[in-house]
Amino acid sequence: MAKKRLVNLIILFISLIMTILIIEGVLALIFPLEKNLQKALVLGDYGVFIKEPGIEYIYSTEEYSNVVKINSNGLRDYEYTKERTSNKYRIAMVGDSVIEGYHVKLEKTIPKLLENRLNKEGNYEVINFGFTGYGLIPLAVLIEEEISDYNPDAIILNYYIGNDLNKIASGTFNKFPYDFWDKNKHESLKKELYKKDRITMLKSFIKRNSMIHYFIRKNFIFESEKEGSISGNEIYMEEYGNYISGNVVVTHSIMSFLKEFADERGIEFFVVLVPAREQVNPEPQIEGYDIEKPQKILRRILESSEINYVDILQELREIKEEIYFKNDDHFNERGNEEATKLIHDAFMVSIDSDKMLKIKNLSDQNSKIKH
Repeated sequence: MAKKRLVNLIILFISLIMTILIIEGVLALIFPLEKNLQKALVLGDYGVFIKEPGIEYIYSTEEYSNVVKINSNGLRDYEYTKERTSNKYRIAMVGDSVIEGYHVKLEKTIPKLLENRLNKEGNYEVINFGFTGYGLIPLAVLIEEEISDYNPDAIILNYYIGNDLNKIASGTFNKFPYDFWDKNKHESLKKELYKKDRITMLKSFIKRNSMIHYFIRKNFIFESEKEGSISGNEIYMEEYGNYISGNVVVTHSIMSFLKEFADERGIEFFVVLVPAREQVNPEPQIEGYDIEKPQKILRRILESSEINYVDILQELREIKEEIYFKNDDHFNERGNEEATKLIHDAFMVSIDSDKMLKIKNLSDQNSKIKH
């Protein structure tokens, strides 16, 4: 009897494994893009996820289809060395999917459009540090730990109003406390926050490799925020609850931290307030909601920290042509072009005269070399 039970258990175990493998295979066929996207994120060294270097996949929807190539440093861009090999003025363009731009070809992303526009008047390179789905916390960590290693002359941080207040920690695998951004505690907290324990590694392995995990998360784990609408979205409410109010405090701390970090290294720090689609094409005013409240809060934060910024909401509202995809909340090519023009004009005004002279001199030197 005992031997028969053991055989039955073995058969049951093998059947279960085979069933799981079959379901995994079927889901991978149904959701090929999602499978690639899950594989794209790996655990980084600083408590945040990073992109798997060297991967390539096709990001395809009903409206667009683009090849997404990740370079050897985990960026959707051409290859750049961290060491400066030219005298070009280097800009790190930091943000989420709006900047990574999987919805358009690489040449039509905001960083590359900005680079082309800037090179009509100087000698620049703009590196795409866009990380789809990331909130402000992981972006700030990467600015300090990775992006600064590229020795940029300027950092342009693109703050996406649509979810950076309610998903401030999206892209982290460890929880960052409020006081992490306190200069007196910052270094001492890193060791604990940056470690990868076995449970975290196991979770990451399952998330990267299991389509069953993806399917359950997508269909049965719901989120309270209603992105893409005003009603029900806490970031537009006239009165914030404890969670969003806490994120406002953290946002202020992070912005002050990044400003001081950049100033100490002689880096120009500039912020772009990127509006959500529902703000550019607003619904009628709803009682208890203020569609521009996030911008009002961010402007106060940035001004109190003496950070140069541009809020492009009003200008985008004046554009008559469609600047978004029909079924996607991202800018289409026209939207990227319009946003880039506004960012370019505001950024050039923000650069002080000494840096403008440096750029002009670099451009003149390159011109002489070419001749």
